[in-house]
Amino acid sequence: MVLGALATAWAGPAALAAAGEDCAAIDDAGTRLACIDRLAGASPPPSGESAGTVESTIILLDRRPGGHLVFRLANGQVWEQRDARFMAVQAGEQVVIAPARLGGGHILATERSATARVRRLE
Repeated sequence: MVLGALATAWAGPAALAAAGEDCAAIDDAGTRLACIDRLAGASPPPSGESAGTVESTIILLDRRPGGHLVFRLANGQVWEQRDARFMAVQAGEQVVIAPARLGGGHILATERSATARVRRLE
Protein backbone atom coordinates (compact mmCIF):
# COMPACT_ATOMS: atom_id res chain seq x y z
CA MET A 1 0.00 0.00 0.00
CA VAL A 2 2.81 2.45 0.81
CA LEU A 3 4.36 1.83 -2.61
CA GLY A 4 1.01 2.57 -4.25
CA ALA A 5 0.76 5.88 -2.41
CA LEU A 6 4.34 6.78 -3.34
CA ALA A 7 3.72 5.88 -6.98
CA THR A 8 0.64 8.09 -6.98
CA ALA A 9 2.58 10.97 -5.40
CA TRP A 10 5.44 10.58 -7.92
CA ALA A 11 2.94 10.59 -10.79
CA GLY A 12 2.21 14.21 -9.92
CA PRO A 13 -0.43 16.37 -8.24
CA ALA A 14 -3.14 15.51 -10.77
CA ALA A 15 -2.84 11.77 -10.08
CA LEU A 16 -2.85 12.38 -6.32
CA ALA A 17 -5.94 14.61 -6.62
CA ALA A 18 -7.72 11.95 -8.69
CA ALA A 19 -6.88 9.28 -6.10
CA GLY A 20 -8.20 11.59 -3.36
CA GLU A 21 -11.44 12.05 -5.27
CA ASP A 22 -11.75 8.26 -5.54
CA CYS A 23 -11.43 8.03 -1.74
CA ALA A 24 -13.99 10.81 -1.21
CA ALA A 25 -16.51 8.90 -3.35
CA ILE A 26 -16.51 5.91 -0.97
CA ASP A 27 -19.81 5.78 0.97
CA ASP A 28 -18.65 3.88 4.07
CA ALA A 29 -16.85 6.33 6.41
CA GLY A 30 -14.44 3.74 7.82
CA THR A 31 -13.45 2.50 4.36
CA ARG A 32 -13.10 6.12 3.18
CA LEU A 33 -10.71 6.92 6.07
CA ALA A 34 -8.65 3.79 5.33
CA CYS A 35 -8.36 4.89 1.69
CA ILE A 36 -7.17 8.36 2.75
CA ASP A 37 -4.67 6.77 5.15
CA ARG A 38 -3.30 4.63 2.31
CA LEU A 39 -2.82 7.76 0.19
CA ALA A 40 -0.93 9.33 3.07
CA GLY A 41 1.37 6.32 3.14
CA ALA A 42 0.14 5.02 6.47
CA SER A 43 -0.72 1.41 7.08
CA PRO A 44 -4.12 0.60 8.60
CA PRO A 45 -4.30 -0.84 12.12
CA PRO A 46 -4.21 -4.63 12.41
CA SER A 47 -7.53 -6.41 11.96
CA GLY A 48 -9.74 -6.05 15.04
CA GLU A 49 -7.75 -3.10 16.44
CA SER A 50 -9.68 0.18 16.47
CA ALA A 51 -6.71 2.43 17.37
CA GLY A 52 -9.03 4.89 19.07
CA THR A 53 -11.67 4.98 16.35
CA VAL A 54 -15.11 6.23 17.41
CA GLU A 55 -18.34 5.60 15.49
CA SER A 56 -21.43 7.50 16.58
CA THR A 57 -24.24 9.84 15.50
CA ILE A 58 -24.30 13.63 15.75
CA ILE A 59 -27.14 14.60 18.07
CA LEU A 60 -26.43 18.33 18.28
CA LEU A 61 -24.28 20.86 16.42
CA ASP A 62 -23.12 24.12 17.97
CA ARG A 63 -21.09 26.88 16.31
CA ARG A 64 -18.53 28.79 18.37
CA PRO A 65 -18.09 32.56 17.84
CA GLY A 66 -14.89 31.90 15.82
CA GLY A 67 -16.84 29.66 13.43
CA HIS A 68 -15.66 26.28 14.75
CA LEU A 69 -18.33 23.57 14.89
CA VAL A 70 -18.88 21.57 18.06
CA PHE A 71 -20.21 18.03 17.55
CA ARG A 72 -22.22 16.44 20.39
CA LEU A 73 -22.42 12.72 19.77
CA ALA A 74 -24.92 10.06 20.83
CA ASN A 75 -22.15 8.29 22.80
CA GLY A 76 -21.78 11.37 25.05
CA GLN A 77 -18.52 12.62 23.54
CA VAL A 78 -18.08 16.24 22.43
CA TRP A 79 -15.61 17.15 19.68
CA GLU A 80 -14.64 20.56 18.27
CA GLN A 81 -13.55 21.37 14.72
CA ARG A 82 -9.94 22.62 14.78
CA ASP A 83 -10.28 25.02 11.86
CA ALA A 84 -13.23 27.25 11.02
CA ARG A 85 -13.73 26.15 7.40
CA PHE A 86 -17.27 25.45 6.15
CA MET A 87 -18.47 21.89 6.59
CA ALA A 88 -21.80 20.56 5.27
CA VAL A 89 -23.03 18.46 8.18
CA GLN A 90 -26.25 18.07 10.14
CA ALA A 91 -27.61 16.41 13.27
CA GLY A 92 -28.54 12.78 12.73
CA GLU A 93 -25.54 11.99 10.52
CA GLN A 94 -23.32 9.02 11.29
CA VAL A 95 -19.65 9.91 11.87
CA VAL A 96 -16.37 8.11 12.29
CA ILE A 97 -13.57 9.78 14.24
CA ALA A 98 -10.11 8.27 13.90
CA PRO A 99 -6.58 9.29 14.83
CA ALA A 100 -4.98 11.34 12.04
CA ARG A 101 -1.98 9.64 10.47
CA LEU A 102 -0.37 12.97 9.58
CA GLY A 103 -0.20 16.05 11.75
CA GLY A 104 -1.61 14.45 14.91
CA GLY A 105 -5.06 14.90 16.34
CA HIS A 106 -8.16 13.23 14.95
CA ILE A 107 -10.17 13.31 11.73
CA LEU A 108 -13.98 13.30 11.73
CA ALA A 109 -15.65 11.91 8.59
CA THR A 110 -19.39 12.07 7.94
CA GLU A 111 -21.50 9.68 5.90
CA ARG A 112 -21.65 12.36 3.16
CA SER A 113 -17.84 12.46 2.81
CA ALA A 114 -17.29 15.72 4.72
CA THR A 115 -14.11 15.65 6.83
CA ALA A 116 -12.54 17.88 9.44
CA ARG A 117 -9.72 17.82 11.95
CA VAL A 118 -11.22 17.72 15.43
CA ARG A 119 -10.17 17.68 19.08
CA ARG A 120 -12.08 16.12 21.93
CA LEU A 121 -13.64 18.44 24.51
CA GLU A 122 -15.55 15.86 26.64
